[in-house]
Amino acid sequence: MLGQWLLYSPEVRSAEQALMGGHFPHSGTDLFADDLATSPEQISHRITSRIDVAADHIESLRLNIFQEEQMAPPYAMFSLLRGAVESAATACWLAFPADAVTRRLRALRVAHHEAKDHETYVHHQMERNPNLPQPEGSPPTTAPKRLLEALQFNPAKNKLTYVEIMKDVDKEIQIVPGRAWWWEIENCWRLCSAMAHGRRWAQSTVLKMEIVSEPEQTQSVTARFTPSAQWLAWAIVHAVGMMDLALYRAQELGTRRDGQESTT
Repeated sequence: MLGQWLLYSPEVRSAEQALMGGHFPHSGTDLFADDLATSPEQISHRITSRIDVAADHIESLRLNIFQEEQMAPPYAMFSLLRGAVESAATACWLAFPADAVTRRLRALRVAHHEAKDHETYVHHQMERNPNLPQPEGSPPTTAPKRLLEALQFNPAKNKLTYVEIMKDVDKEIQIVPGRAWWWEIENCWRLCSAMAHGRRWAQSTVLKMEIVSEPEQTQSVTARFTPSAQWLAWAIVHAVGMMDLALYRAQELGTRRDGQESTT
């Protein structure tokens, strides 16, 4: 099962890249209108870029798991899975709302959140290196903040968190035609994050201990800890499954069907 899902990830990425190479989204579709309404923060680019990021993490994990010379580091594997789950869930969070206003609001919130991170980074750099040239132009938060305020949304009072994203996605993708599955997005993310940080409750949940040697004259033993294939598979299915769902939804929103007339 591990191999099946790990090998499916490149297929999702290939489909996404083929889609983006074909003048996507199509003129007259919902996603095309979303892109126009949120320009320059196009939703389609944010969805597909998050699929790409998730695919990168899964590919690194695949290379780790299938290497033959040494065992893959267990904590690092879940760090990769956390990154994949966060990126894939964000892609779903952007794509799945049925109404255009919610999709656009979410895209602008992501843009504003990233821009605030950038501003903080630049501010810290300037404090530490005052001789660096001052950035030119408007602050990067200007455009998304202006568009958010037009939607009567105050980003300062509603900071975006992964907890919010996971909870929303958990509810929104439970029933998808042809792709029904019992999703546990928030729990999966929490477990991957806890393993990435070495928290004990996650260690006791995920890791299996194998006694390697028992010295005869001491009370110490040498043990090897390996992640349970069951928990690895559970997290991989969530990450790759959400990549697939995000792409499915993007195609649904951004592809003009035969006979559908352009509205622009």
